[in-house]
Amino acid sequence: MAKPSITIGKYEEPTISDRYDNILNDFKLELDALVKLNEVIPQKIKEYFISDKMPKESFTDEEISEFKNFETFGTENNDSDSKTFEFSSQKVFDAIFNSQENFIFEGRFQRFVKVNSLIFLVSEFEYFLKRTLDLTFSITPEILKTKSKTIDYESLIDTEPESVLHKILDKELDEIMLKDIQDLSKYLENTFNLFLKKQKTWDEFKERFYRRHILIHNRGQIDKKYNEKTSQDHDFHYLTVNEKYFKKSIKLFDDYSILITNFLKDKFSSKEKLKLERHSISCVRLPEEHKDFTCDPFSE
Repeated sequence: MAKPSITIGKYEEPTISDRYDNILNDFKLELDALVKLNEVIPQKIKEYFISDKMPKESFTDEEISEFKNFETFGTENNDSDSKTFEFSSQKVFDAIFNSQENFIFEGRFQRFVKVNSLIFLVSEFEYFLKRTLDLTFSITPEILKTKSKTIDYESLIDTEPESVLHKILDKELDEIMLKDIQDLSKYLENTFNLFLKKQKTWDEFKERFYRRHILIHNRGQIDKKYNEKTSQDHDFHYLTVNEKYFKKSIKLFDDYSILITNFLKDKFSSKEKLKLERHSISCVRLPEEHKDFTCDPFSE
Protein backbone atom coordinates (compact mmCIF):
# COMPACT_ATOMS: atom_id res chain seq x y z
CA MET A 1 0.00 0.00 0.00
CA ALA A 2 1.35 3.39 -1.00
CA LYS A 3 2.13 5.76 1.82
CA PRO A 4 0.12 8.98 1.99
CA SER A 5 2.04 11.90 0.57
CA ILE A 6 1.80 15.57 -0.32
CA THR A 7 3.44 16.96 -3.44
CA ILE A 8 4.62 20.54 -3.30
CA GLY A 9 5.03 21.93 -6.79
CA LYS A 10 7.16 24.73 -8.07
CA TYR A 11 5.92 28.15 -7.01
CA GLU A 12 4.04 29.95 -9.73
CA GLU A 13 2.97 33.57 -9.60
CA PRO A 14 -0.76 33.58 -8.77
CA THR A 15 -3.05 34.91 -11.45
CA ILE A 16 -5.43 37.79 -10.88
CA SER A 17 -8.20 35.23 -10.78
CA ASP A 18 -6.32 33.35 -8.04
CA ARG A 19 -6.06 36.53 -6.00
CA TYR A 20 -9.79 37.21 -6.23
CA ASP A 21 -10.51 33.62 -5.23
CA ASN A 22 -8.13 33.86 -2.29
CA ILE A 23 -10.02 36.84 -0.86
CA LEU A 24 -13.34 35.07 -1.36
CA ASN A 25 -12.08 31.86 0.24
CA ASP A 26 -10.79 33.78 3.24
CA PHE A 27 -14.27 35.20 3.74
CA LYS A 28 -15.89 31.79 3.30
CA LEU A 29 -13.65 30.36 6.01
CA GLU A 30 -14.95 33.03 8.38
CA LEU A 31 -18.51 32.06 7.43
CA ASP A 32 -17.73 28.41 8.16
CA ALA A 33 -16.24 29.37 11.53
CA LEU A 34 -19.40 31.32 12.42
CA VAL A 35 -21.61 28.38 11.47
CA LYS A 36 -19.56 25.98 13.59
CA LEU A 37 -19.56 28.40 16.52
CA ASN A 38 -23.36 28.59 16.38
CA GLU A 39 -23.59 24.82 16.29
CA VAL A 40 -21.35 24.31 19.33
CA ILE A 41 -21.66 27.30 21.65
CA PRO A 42 -25.48 27.40 22.17
CA GLN A 43 -25.50 23.72 23.10
CA LYS A 44 -22.54 24.18 25.46
CA ILE A 45 -24.34 27.08 27.13
CA LYS A 46 -27.40 24.90 27.66
CA GLU A 47 -25.27 22.07 29.07
CA TYR A 48 -23.50 24.49 31.42
CA PHE A 49 -26.69 25.75 33.02
CA ILE A 50 -28.09 22.23 33.33
CA SER A 51 -24.98 20.53 34.73
CA ASP A 52 -23.33 23.28 36.79
CA LYS A 53 -26.28 25.12 38.24
CA MET A 54 -29.03 22.61 38.88
CA PRO A 55 -28.83 20.52 42.10
CA LYS A 56 -27.08 17.22 41.74
CA GLU A 57 -28.77 15.25 44.50
CA SER A 58 -32.30 13.82 44.35
CA PHE A 59 -35.19 15.26 46.33
CA THR A 60 -37.25 13.64 49.03
CA ASP A 61 -41.01 13.27 48.73
CA GLU A 62 -41.43 16.20 51.14
CA GLU A 63 -39.15 18.41 49.02
CA ILE A 64 -40.99 17.46 45.83
CA SER A 65 -44.25 18.35 47.56
CA GLU A 66 -42.81 21.72 48.54
CA PHE A 67 -41.87 22.34 44.89
CA LYS A 68 -45.49 21.70 43.87
CA ASN A 69 -46.85 23.83 46.70
CA PHE A 70 -44.68 26.75 45.58
CA GLU A 71 -45.86 26.39 41.98
CA THR A 72 -49.48 26.47 43.19
CA PHE A 73 -48.71 29.45 45.39
CA GLY A 74 -47.21 31.31 42.43
CA THR A 75 -50.19 30.73 40.14
CA GLU A 76 -52.82 31.54 42.76
CA ASN A 77 -51.11 34.72 44.00
CA ASN A 78 -50.38 36.79 40.93
CA ASP A 79 -52.37 39.86 41.96
CA SER A 80 -50.89 43.15 43.13
CA ASP A 81 -50.86 42.19 46.82
CA SER A 82 -47.54 40.81 48.02
CA LYS A 83 -47.52 37.45 49.81
CA THR A 84 -44.64 35.44 51.24
CA PHE A 85 -43.97 31.72 50.83
CA GLU A 86 -41.75 30.27 53.52
CA PHE A 87 -39.57 27.32 52.53
CA SER A 88 -38.93 24.42 54.83
CA SER A 89 -36.03 23.18 52.71
CA GLN A 90 -33.03 25.33 51.84
CA LYS A 91 -32.29 22.93 48.99
CA VAL A 92 -35.68 23.54 47.39
CA PHE A 93 -35.23 27.31 47.72
CA ASP A 94 -31.76 27.15 46.14
CA ALA A 95 -33.01 25.00 43.25
CA ILE A 96 -35.89 27.40 42.47
CA PHE A 97 -33.63 30.44 42.78
CA ASN A 98 -31.01 28.86 40.50
CA SER A 99 -33.61 27.83 37.94
CA GLN A 100 -34.77 31.44 37.67
CA GLU A 101 -31.17 32.64 37.35
CA ASN A 102 -30.56 29.98 34.71
CA PHE A 103 -33.53 31.15 32.68
CA ILE A 104 -32.37 34.77 32.80
CA PHE A 105 -28.71 34.19 32.01
CA GLU A 106 -29.04 31.34 29.54
CA GLY A 107 -31.34 33.52 27.43
CA ARG A 108 -28.87 36.39 27.58
CA PHE A 109 -25.93 34.16 26.70
CA GLN A 110 -27.80 32.66 23.73
CA ARG A 111 -28.77 36.15 22.53
CA PHE A 112 -25.16 37.29 22.91
CA VAL A 113 -23.93 34.54 20.57
CA LYS A 114 -26.50 35.20 17.83
CA VAL A 115 -26.40 39.00 17.97
CA ASN A 116 -22.62 39.16 17.91
CA SER A 117 -22.50 36.59 15.13
CA LEU A 118 -24.49 38.97 12.92
CA ILE A 119 -22.28 41.91 13.92
CA PHE A 120 -19.16 39.89 13.08
CA LEU A 121 -20.70 38.64 9.82
CA VAL A 122 -21.38 42.16 8.53
CA SER A 123 -17.92 43.33 9.63
CA GLU A 124 -16.19 40.45 7.85
CA PHE A 125 -18.18 41.12 4.68
CA GLU A 126 -17.10 44.76 4.76
CA TYR A 127 -13.49 43.61 5.11
CA PHE A 128 -13.97 41.17 2.21
CA LEU A 129 -15.37 43.98 0.05
CA LYS A 130 -12.56 46.34 1.00
CA ARG A 131 -9.91 43.76 0.03
CA THR A 132 -11.71 42.97 -3.23
CA LEU A 133 -11.91 46.63 -4.20
CA ASP A 134 -8.30 47.15 -3.16
CA LEU A 135 -7.23 44.40 -5.54
CA THR A 136 -9.43 45.79 -8.32
CA PHE A 137 -8.02 49.32 -7.99
CA SER A 138 -4.48 47.91 -7.93
CA ILE A 139 -5.17 46.10 -11.19
CA THR A 140 -6.93 49.05 -12.83
CA PRO A 141 -5.74 52.28 -11.19
CA GLU A 142 -7.05 54.18 -14.20
CA ILE A 143 -10.49 53.91 -12.60
CA LEU A 144 -9.37 56.45 -10.04
CA LYS A 145 -8.35 58.94 -12.74
CA THR A 146 -11.99 59.75 -13.38
CA LYS A 147 -12.52 60.81 -9.79
CA SER A 148 -11.93 64.19 -8.25
CA LYS A 149 -9.35 63.32 -5.61
CA THR A 150 -6.91 65.40 -3.64
CA ILE A 151 -4.06 64.37 -1.41
CA ASP A 152 -1.97 66.77 0.63
CA TYR A 153 1.65 67.52 -0.28
CA GLU A 154 2.89 66.68 3.20
CA SER A 155 1.80 63.06 2.84
CA LEU A 156 3.69 62.77 -0.47
CA ILE A 157 6.98 64.43 0.47
CA ASP A 158 9.81 61.89 0.76
CA THR A 159 7.44 59.18 -0.45
CA GLU A 160 8.70 56.61 -2.94
CA PRO A 161 6.86 56.87 -6.29
CA GLU A 162 5.38 53.37 -6.00
CA SER A 163 4.01 54.26 -2.57
CA VAL A 164 2.04 57.21 -3.90
CA LEU A 165 -0.46 54.83 -5.50
CA HIS A 166 -0.82 53.01 -2.17
CA LYS A 167 -1.68 56.28 -0.44
CA ILE A 168 -4.27 57.10 -3.07
CA LEU A 169 -5.77 53.63 -2.79
CA ASP A 170 -5.93 53.82 0.98
CA LYS A 171 -7.70 57.18 0.84
CA GLU A 172 -10.20 55.95 -1.72
CA LEU A 173 -10.96 52.78 0.24
CA ASP A 174 -11.41 54.69 3.49
CA GLU A 175 -13.98 56.93 1.85
CA ILE A 176 -15.81 54.02 0.21
CA MET A 177 -16.08 51.91 3.35
CA LEU A 178 -17.65 54.79 5.29
CA LYS A 179 -20.62 54.69 2.95
CA ASP A 180 -24.06 53.41 3.87
CA ILE A 181 -24.81 50.03 2.23
CA GLN A 182 -27.21 51.65 -0.25
CA ASP A 183 -24.69 54.35 -1.14
CA LEU A 184 -22.08 51.63 -1.46
CA SER A 185 -24.37 49.82 -3.87
CA LYS A 186 -24.71 53.01 -5.95
CA TYR A 187 -20.92 53.35 -5.98
CA LEU A 188 -20.56 49.83 -7.41
CA GLU A 189 -23.18 50.66 -10.05
CA ASN A 190 -21.52 53.89 -11.13
CA THR A 191 -17.97 52.55 -11.05
CA PHE A 192 -18.33 48.98 -12.33
CA ASN A 193 -21.93 48.61 -13.57
CA LEU A 194 -22.42 46.06 -10.81
CA PHE A 195 -26.10 46.20 -9.77
CA LEU A 196 -26.60 44.54 -6.40
CA LYS A 197 -30.08 45.98 -5.96
CA LYS A 198 -31.34 43.99 -8.97
CA GLN A 199 -31.00 40.82 -6.91
CA LYS A 200 -34.31 39.45 -5.59
CA THR A 201 -32.86 39.26 -2.09
CA TRP A 202 -31.49 42.82 -2.02
CA ASP A 203 -34.01 44.10 0.54
CA GLU A 204 -33.22 41.19 2.86
CA PHE A 205 -29.50 41.66 2.40
CA LYS A 206 -29.39 45.41 3.07
CA GLU A 207 -31.66 44.96 6.13
CA ARG A 208 -28.85 43.04 7.84
CA PHE A 209 -26.68 46.16 7.84
CA TYR A 210 -29.36 48.32 9.44
CA ARG A 211 -30.20 45.66 12.00
CA ARG A 212 -26.50 45.42 12.84
CA HIS A 213 -26.55 49.18 13.48
CA ILE A 214 -29.46 49.15 15.92
CA LEU A 215 -28.10 46.04 17.68
CA ILE A 216 -24.80 47.84 18.32
CA HIS A 217 -26.11 51.30 19.15
CA ASN A 218 -29.70 50.77 20.27
CA ARG A 219 -29.80 47.27 21.81
CA GLY A 220 -32.07 46.23 18.96
CA GLN A 221 -34.68 48.91 19.53
CA ILE A 222 -36.20 49.96 16.21
CA ASP A 223 -35.81 53.63 15.37
CA LYS A 224 -37.02 55.95 12.62
CA LYS A 225 -33.87 55.46 10.55
CA TYR A 226 -34.25 51.67 10.53
CA ASN A 227 -37.87 51.90 9.33
CA GLU A 228 -36.97 54.45 6.65
CA LYS A 229 -33.96 52.53 5.35
CA THR A 230 -35.78 49.17 5.27
CA SER A 231 -39.18 50.59 4.18
CA GLN A 232 -40.85 48.84 7.10
CA ASP A 233 -43.10 49.89 9.94
CA HIS A 234 -43.05 47.22 12.64
CA ASP A 235 -45.73 46.80 15.27
CA PHE A 236 -43.10 45.65 17.75
CA HIS A 237 -40.21 47.66 19.17
CA TYR A 238 -37.17 45.38 19.37
CA LEU A 239 -35.29 43.14 16.94
CA THR A 240 -32.81 40.39 17.69
CA VAL A 241 -31.29 37.42 15.83
CA ASN A 242 -32.78 33.94 15.99
CA GLU A 243 -31.57 30.69 14.44
CA LYS A 244 -33.62 31.01 11.25
CA TYR A 245 -32.54 34.61 10.68
CA PHE A 246 -28.88 33.75 11.30
CA LYS A 247 -28.87 30.84 8.83
CA LYS A 248 -30.55 33.01 6.19
CA SER A 249 -27.94 35.74 6.82
CA ILE A 250 -25.08 33.30 6.21
CA LYS A 251 -26.65 32.27 2.92
CA LEU A 252 -27.21 35.87 1.81
CA PHE A 253 -23.66 37.02 2.55
CA ASP A 254 -22.23 33.93 0.89
CA ASP A 255 -24.31 34.60 -2.24
CA TYR A 256 -23.35 38.27 -2.47
CA SER A 257 -19.66 37.61 -1.91
CA ILE A 258 -19.69 35.09 -4.77
CA LEU A 259 -21.65 37.49 -6.99
CA ILE A 260 -19.21 40.35 -6.41
CA THR A 261 -16.12 38.17 -6.84
CA ASN A 262 -17.30 36.52 -10.05
CA PHE A 263 -18.40 39.84 -11.58
CA LEU A 264 -15.10 41.61 -10.92
CA LYS A 265 -13.04 38.55 -11.76
CA ASP A 266 -14.74 38.21 -15.16
CA LYS A 267 -14.29 41.91 -15.80
CA PHE A 268 -10.67 42.35 -14.76
CA SER A 269 -8.85 39.00 -14.58
CA SER A 270 -7.44 39.42 -18.09
CA LYS A 271 -5.81 42.73 -17.21
CA GLU A 272 -2.05 43.02 -17.25
CA LYS A 273 -0.67 42.42 -13.78
CA LEU A 274 0.87 45.41 -12.09
CA LYS A 275 2.68 45.53 -8.78
CA LEU A 276 0.39 43.53 -6.51
CA GLU A 277 2.51 43.13 -3.40
CA ARG A 278 -0.48 44.36 -1.38
CA HIS A 279 -2.30 41.17 -2.33
CA SER A 280 -0.16 38.17 -1.51
CA ILE A 281 -1.73 34.72 -1.55
CA SER A 282 -1.64 33.17 1.91
CA CYS A 283 -3.65 31.14 4.33
CA VAL A 284 -6.02 32.94 6.68
CA ARG A 285 -4.23 34.42 9.66
CA LEU A 286 -5.48 36.18 12.71
CA PRO A 287 -3.90 39.62 13.25
CA GLU A 288 -1.65 38.35 16.04
CA GLU A 289 -0.35 35.58 13.77
CA HIS A 290 1.16 37.94 11.22
CA LYS A 291 4.91 38.41 11.37
CA ASP A 292 4.53 42.21 11.46
CA PHE A 293 2.07 42.14 14.35
CA THR A 294 3.05 44.43 17.20
CA CYS A 295 1.86 44.13 20.77
CA ASP A 296 -1.18 46.16 21.75
CA PRO A 297 0.05 48.48 24.54
CA PHE A 298 -3.46 48.70 26.02
CA SER A 299 -3.64 44.94 26.56
CA GLU A 300 -0.62 44.83 28.83
